[in-house]
Amino acid sequence: MLETFSTGQVAKHLGVSVRTIQYYDKRDLLKPSEITEAGRRLYNQADIDMLSLVCYLRELDFSINSIKSILTEETNQELLDVLIREHIVSLKNDIAKKQTTLDSCVNLLKNIQSDQKESVDYLLGISRVMRNQEKWKQMQQGMTGFLLSFCLTYGLMLYLAVHYNLKWLLWAGMALFLGSVSGLVFYYKKKVSYLCIHCQKTFDPSFKDFQLAKQSPRTRKVKCPYCHKTSHCLEILKN
Repeated sequence: MLETFSTGQVAKHLGVSVRTIQYYDKRDLLKPSEITEAGRRLYNQADIDMLSLVCYLRELDFSINSIKSILTEETNQELLDVLIREHIVSLKNDIAKKQTTLDSCVNLLKNIQSDQKESVDYLLGISRVMRNQEKWKQMQQGMTGFLLSFCLTYGLMLYLAVHYNLKWLLWAGMALFLGSVSGLVFYYKKKVSYLCIHCQKTFDPSFKDFQLAKQSPRTRKVKCPYCHKTSHCLEILKN
């Protein structure tokens, strides 16, 4: 008869908590070889070896679902290769995010050490931008979807106008294009404000400055009406 071990003995042998073993059991990663009439779960050596593999994969930060796929009997070499490659990509993305957070913390520490008052203002500004970022992304995605739909519609109108020699449709398409672009610019200008990186105050530049200013995907080089400094100000969505 094979030697069996209790949940507590298995947990002690693997260096994990009893709750961890119970959690893996609940998630169907591995069932005990035997359950007594009293409800005790007993594991044999093969179970312990499999649980050891589960613990190892968890240390490598594999998800429960990924481990289930790896432990499935039908899992072949090609699938295992794909799962591990996907996990490596995920880990690299996590590292990149952590590195960005680390760089922000290092820069914040430099600000705190250089000037306490300015660093607090800087932190307040960054905090506001981070809270605003998700809404800003949603607006950008919505505008991108609108532009794609509009370009398809405009392209179809041009095709029909040229193919069937419909001059009125050509002029209508041009009017629609100019009107839509102007309306989109006015809408965008109305939805955003700019955060000065020097005084941490928000403001709305004039329409002329808004149009002529140099810009990046998240900033626009405009003059702050409060501190009167011209710099790349952060674009944020109005509440």
